[in-house]
Amino acid sequence: MAPSESDDQPVHLLQRRLVVVGPEGVNLTAATVHCPITQSAQAMERCAACARRTGQTSLTLECVVPRRVMGLTERCGDLVPRDTLVLDAELPVPAALELMQAAQVTSAPVIDDNHLLLGVTRASSLTALAHEADAEVEDAVSDTVAANEALTVPELAKLMATRDLDRVAVVNEAGLLLGVVTALDVVRWFSDAAADERDRRGRCDER
Repeated sequence: MAPSESDDQPVHLLQRRLVVVGPEGVNLTAATVHCPITQSAQAMERCAACARRTGQTSLTLECVVPRRVMGLTERCGDLVPRDTLVLDAELPVPAALELMQAAQVTSAPVIDDNHLLLGVTRASSLTALAHEADAEVEDAVSDTVAANEALTVPELAKLMATRDLDRVAVVNEAGLLLGVVTALDVVRWFSDAAADERDRRGRCDER
């Protein structure tokens, strides 16, 4: 039987942005949301044409989705935070170090002009180049492990444990960077999952 309108429920989907810093300054990329129906990142321009869209704020997209697809998502793409600091490959090293110190991070993803993930740069690598004139972030980029947004959170947790990672860049099928998920994000997900399971069992016991 086809779902009725009463099967839909309103949701507020977080708009995520990449805060890309390059030689010309800060550039906020077009926002994306993690669509619970497609289980993938969607550009806001595409969401604007969706019949399920009901509104929008500066932080969230408001829409209605079938109740059956809601609940705690298992896709790591939904763990991407609101803002992710990203460095342009051509950013001078001193500027990159200053930004990372201000953001209190020891590493940051690096992208090219097409927003494709090139790798990651670390504060230690940048510091080693700080004395070199004209050194840019691309001179201190190293390979990094990236997770496809469709990877489940348990699969991501296993990947992070196996590779001893405290953060992982999340990309879409085309290799475009969506954001960075940390070990703390994963721990919070498992905590929420455990709480949901306790609530479900409690409701079953009451029947």
